[in-house]
Amino acid sequence: MRYNGVIFDFNGTLLFDDPYHDIAWGKVAREVCGQDVDGHELVSKYSGYPNIEILRDISGDTLTDEQLEYYSLRKEAFYREIVRSVPGGASLAPGAVELFDYLKEHGIPCVIASASIIQNIEFFVETFHLDRWFDMDHIVYDDNSYKNKEMMFREALRRIGADENVLIFEDSLSGISGAANVGASVVAIRKESLESFYEKIPQIIDVVEDFRGAERYFEEDVCGAEKCAEKDSLGAEKCAEKDSLGAEKCAEEGSIEAVKHFEEDRPMIRVVAAVIRDGDRIYATQRGYGEYKDGWEFPGGKIEPGETPEEALVREIREELAVTIEVGEKISTIEYDYPKFHLSMDCFWCRIVDGEIHLQEHEAARWLTKEDLATVDWLPADRRLIENM
Repeated sequence: MRYNGVIFDFNGTLLFDDPYHDIAWGKVAREVCGQDVDGHELVSKYSGYPNIEILRDISGDTLTDEQLEYYSLRKEAFYREIVRSVPGGASLAPGAVELFDYLKEHGIPCVIASASIIQNIEFFVETFHLDRWFDMDHIVYDDNSYKNKEMMFREALRRIGADENVLIFEDSLSGISGAANVGASVVAIRKESLESFYEKIPQIIDVVEDFRGAERYFEEDVCGAEKCAEKDSLGAEKCAEKDSLGAEKCAEEGSIEAVKHFEEDRPMIRVVAAVIRDGDRIYATQRGYGEYKDGWEFPGGKIEPGETPEEALVREIREELAVTIEVGEKISTIEYDYPKFHLSMDCFWCRIVDGEIHLQEHEAARWLTKEDLATVDWLPADRRLIENM
């Protein structure tokens, strides 16, 4: 199929910059809230939201318009500083440059529609020399005149003179919903937390890791109706099984409410996990009960009301392993969508300071070196933690 135009989201799509935003939001949120805030958790919760909306929510809507503008600009200044400091320089997603060259060679109009502010757009243009492929007057950015990505995409379509048969590359939930609302085909840049969402939007023709080989979408018949219908992960059979948040509803909700509705569709469970170290070894346990019995995990459990994550971890390990631990530095917060719930897992380095391990709930356990970590079948969220360690 030959598309009449292409729209690219930028952050998280053309530039894999989630970690940079994590750090920047952590910095500014600490200033706004007056306490330590996990930037990764913040970005995961508000992916695709405008800065002003995020700031309103985390501040309890207590900031004035002037303060909202100040902190929004401050966050982006932090972000640009972080990108500049990337060792060896930040780079576009793999395959992006090759796709830009292909579109230019074949005369297919393309445009960027980004929720970034003008200062960031100018920074991106200078850093990545985007003016080689994009008309700078056509780039759509956050100038406070767009409520959501759907409105940005409609303006982008107008600027390139395409109103049908358009392909949009996007990574966020709100962006994908907005792309569906304008009737475009969508290639989603994979986000692990959105795996259960993709099959509910029939406009998604593919879910990919990056842009390598993306020229295939512009070859005749490559993405024709027959082939798209055969995709196992996104085919018509699965789309027909959509639940209460099916394609019709998703397509109607391109705003923040759509994201919130999706998140509320499953309960969120907050837990803590201990990565217990002894020299170069890490302690792994095998689950002995429940739906995920026999899966390997880091020991831990739910945070009870009134507990800090550290207090919960000390209690859980005493109950599970009969030892006392010292909780050290936080590693990260893992966000993962299981079929029936969303897991938010605070993970900490720990060491045993008293007692001998006696398994109270797990069926097996092992001390593993870094080289041995792949020898057990980890539960998905714990596997993601290992990738981040």
